[in-house]
Amino acid sequence: THSKNPSYQIHLLGKDPCHLRVELRAPKEYSVGFQVIPIQSTPTDPSIEKTSSGAYRSGYTVLDKKNVPPCIFNVILSTFEPGQVGPFFLDVDSTHSFKIAPL
Repeated sequence: THSKNPSYQIHLLGKDPCHLRVELRAPKEYSVGFQVIPIQSTPTDPSIEKTSSGAYRSGYTVLDKKNVPPCIFNVILSTFEPGQVGPFFLDVDSTHSFKIAPL
């Protein structure tokens, strides 16, 4: 069911590294998490690696990253148990401008 998970593409704009915060909130009965998958990095910093929000957590998880270079990446949301469907809020904040779009 992973292919049916909500996914978003985020494009960090600017020339300098920034602080990025991705926050996922859902009902507490869902253990939630997400993956961050780089799609395109800058020629000066091709070292951006796939990462995640860490262990699945009940209704809330967050990823705080500093010194993130301008890049494009996908965020794929998920629940620990397959097939769970429910409401959620995805908040993205950055010290630089960014664009976000559902996939």
